[in-house]
Amino acid sequence: MLSLLERSVVSGLFRVPQKARAHRRAGLDHGALRGTVYRLAEHRLRTRLAETEQTVPDQLNRPTARPTMRWIFQCFEGIELLHIHSASEMQSLILRLQPLHRLVLALLGPPYEKIYTISS
Repeated sequence: MLSLLERSVVSGLFRVPQKARAHRRAGLDHGALRGTVYRLAEHRLRTRLAETEQTVPDQLNRPTARPTMRWIFQCFEGIELLHIHSASEMQSLILRLQPLHRLVLALLGPPYEKIYTISS
C-alpha cells in the first residue's frame, strides 16, 4: 500500500494527460517512470538536506543526509486520516504525524506540506 506522500510524488507526472501521452510516446512504461520520479524526489530531498545541513535517521537510527525514498516512504506508512462526523460538523485529523515527517515535508516543499495539512 502506498503512503499518501508516495502517491502524490508518483502521481505528479500523471496529472496532465499530455505528459502521460508524451511518456508513452517516448516508450516509458509506468514502472520506469515511477523509478525516475523516485530518483528525482530522492535527489530533491538529499539536496535540501545538504543545503540545510540536516539529517534524518536511517534504518539503523543513524543520522544520514542521503536517505533513499524507499526508506522515507516506509517512514510515512501508518499515518492516517480520521474523519469524525457529528450532527453539526465533520472534523478531520491526521494521526501519527511525527517531527521526522514534518521535517521531510518541509524539505520537499509547500505542495507536500499541504497534503498533510487539514484546512479548517
